[in-house]
Parts: sequence; C-alpha cells; structure tokens
Amino acid sequence: MHFNDLMLASRRASHVAHYNAVATKMLGHIERHVEWAEATPVIDIGSGYGRLLRHLVGHVEPSRIWACDTDAAAIEFCRAAFGVEGCGSITTPGTTFPEPFGLVVALTVLTNLPRSAVEAIVARLADITRPGGLVVITTHGWDSVHRHLPSYGSQYPALRGHISDALDAEGTCFVPYPHHRGDLGMAWHTPGFVRSLFDGHRFDLVEFIEAGLDDHQDVHIIRRRA
Repeated sequence: MHFNDLMLASRRASHVAHYNAVATKMLGHIERHVEWAEATPVIDIGSGYGRLLRHLVGHVEPSRIWACDTDAAAIEFCRAAFGVEGCGSITTPGTTFPEPFGLVVALTVLTNLPRSAVEAIVARLADITRPGGLVVITTHGWDSVHRHLPSYGSQYPALRGHISDALDAEGTCFVPYPHHRGDLGMAWHTPGFVRSLFDGHRFDLVEFIEAGLDDHQDVHIIRRRA
C-alpha cells in the first residue's frame, strides 16, 4: 500500500481491513456478471493506488490489465507493484489501446465531474468497450443526498434543496469545489439519468445497487450491446 492512497484512512489495522473489504465487496458485484477468462482486457479508470486493482490481478493476468489515472505517481506505483499496464486520462487526445476492453471499471470518477465531462467519458467508454463487454461505474445518488452531505463539508447540507430540485428536474447536479479552479466538484446523478446516458451509446443496465460502494455510492453495472 502507498502512503498517498487517499482511499486508505490510515495504516491502522481496522482501516486496512475496511479498505480491503470495500474492494472485495465490489469484486463480488462484478463477479455476478463476468467470466474472468472472457473479461480481458480490463481497465480500471481512476485506479488510484490500486484499491480494486490489487484484487483484480488475482483473477486476470496483470499484463492484460490497465491502470488509468491522472495521477502519474499512482500509475507508476501500480505498474511497479502489480505488473499492469498504465495510462493517463482516457479522454486525452491520442490515447489509444491495442484492443477494446471486456471489463471497464470506473469507481469514484463521475462523482466529481460536470455534466459535459461525464458525457465525454461515457462516449469514450463506448469507443473502448467491446460488444458484450461490461462497464461498472459509481455515482452519488439519492442516498448521498439524504445521508452523506455533512461528510463532504459544512457547506453541503445547506445545498440539499438545490441538489434535490436539480435531480428532480434534470437527473443530475454539479456543485464546483469553491477552492478549485478546474472542472472538479461534487456531482449527483439519478439512476434514470445514467440509464438514458448509456442507452444513447448502445449500453443496457444489468444491475443497479443503491449505495453499493462502501454503503455510499450507487453502483451501475452496464453491458455493451452485441
């Protein structure tokens, strides 16, 4: 494990156990819908320092797995620690892969991006996922609005009405970080919005799990139409 891994609260045994339990549970969600021998190659978008990746290499040959993250240090760590391939953002012009992926995982990625960036990523997922391939993403949904706003910062509970109204009207809401000049912030999406977004790129929802990631983020498991 790496000291810069923001998914790991500390090196305390209880925190390490939780870190691994979250990844193991997510792996179980994925395994309901894949045969590992047929799922390759695999890409973990937003891989960070390998919370899920370290478990994927137990099922898939590391050379058939790609770690993808905008944090170059995280990619180098994953390459060195797990023997996987690595790349930066999938939406960077010129980024290509040898073949389409059979399994695409993007945990805690769409949760922090504006609608335009989310739409660009979904369009790119359609390019890199083979027919019949599986895409697994997470989003903030209604459970996040109802239970978790205080954990994001003191300003968010006061925005509950604004977020709820936006979700009711458009199915999505983005609140930029006040301290960040780029296109990052907190984003929420309804299951219906996500379904319609992927449907436009020939994907079908196969399972939705409310608060399925760490009793917090919603999990959407989606398959590319053959």
